[in-house]
Amino acid sequence: MSSDYSTLPKRVAVAVFGIPIILGSLRIGLLALPVLITIVQAVSFWEWRGLSKRKGIHPAVWPGLAAFPALNAAWYFGGTPDAARVAGCFLVLSLLVELFRGKPGAIANASASIAGFFYIGLFSFFIPIRELPASAGWPYAAGGWILLMTVLTIWVCDTAAYFIGSSFGRHRLFPRVSPKKTWEGGLAGLVSAPLVSVFIQNRTLPMLSTTDAILIGVIIGVFSQIGDLTESVFKRDAGVKDSSNLLPGHGGMFDRFDAPILVAPVVYAYLFWLVLPGRG
Repeated sequence: MSSDYSTLPKRVAVAVFGIPIILGSLRIGLLALPVLITIVQAVSFWEWRGLSKRKGIHPAVWPGLAAFPALNAAWYFGGTPDAARVAGCFLVLSLLVELFRGKPGAIANASASIAGFFYIGLFSFFIPIRELPASAGWPYAAGGWILLMTVLTIWVCDTAAYFIGSSFGRHRLFPRVSPKKTWEGGLAGLVSAPLVSVFIQNRTLPMLSTTDAILIGVIIGVFSQIGDLTESVFKRDAGVKDSSNLLPGHGGMFDRFDAPILVAPVVYAYLFWLVLPGRG
């Protein structure tokens, strides 16, 4: 068990530096959020390239790095139609790159380019989550609180699963993908998530019902852990423990944001179709 906690000081040090930047960008919104998301996606896509190269696959990096800021600008200044256009342009561009660059393994290369962009691009749904409440007549600050609730719930879910799983875990959750994850840790994360979301909702988001907060918490508790396992599939296939060593004690940027990547579109769908007035 001591080895499980050996990286804790480094994890805390990185968190002390990074958390204020993340929470501040979520709370402020405006252009600060698209800029933060673009940085996270660009670094994560570069790490995705590193994982792919270990399998002899070479995704087209520069089209992806150019497409992420365009995607986030489209979400911020336009909306779903503009974001869809950017995604379509990237799809065409990635195929054209493969046509002309002449690397072997064109099918695998193009597939990795497209999969990496659309997978990591899901994190962009944080932008419409931040802006959607204001467009529906709620205070602009409500979008910030919804994102803060989402991120804090993810963190508590991850922390509860880590500590309970490390201390009391006996039954492996998905040993083929992540041998250290346990059912005990997963259950602790799933139980803690709605408790946190309800706690934050009761104090900052009166326009949401307690039922909404519970359901959003359950969504986060489920999909944050699925997001973690999904990235683990790719890392295990590449034969590495972390996507990079960029963040001491945490691994890479991709490792730190694997949960929000899958949580973001599901929370957005719930808000869009089931919560916000005049939507769906």
